[in-house]
Amino acid sequence: MPAGRNGTDLPGWIETARATRLPGITGFAHGLATSLGDVITGLTVHWSSGGTEGAASACR
Repeated sequence: MPAGRNGTDLPGWIETARATRLPGITGFAHGLATSLGDVITGLTVHWSSGGTEGAASACR
């Protein structure tokens, strides 16, 4: 998996993963490719919603 939050490396990683022909890896790579733009953004953008995840349910 690309390290350093560099989304531009993802397409190359996906192609390498597909070439392995390992069912778990190729299935994961297919899922990433399906939402490629969103995944690249998630790897590239420095913003995170991690601090707010689950906060609404904790307030109830």
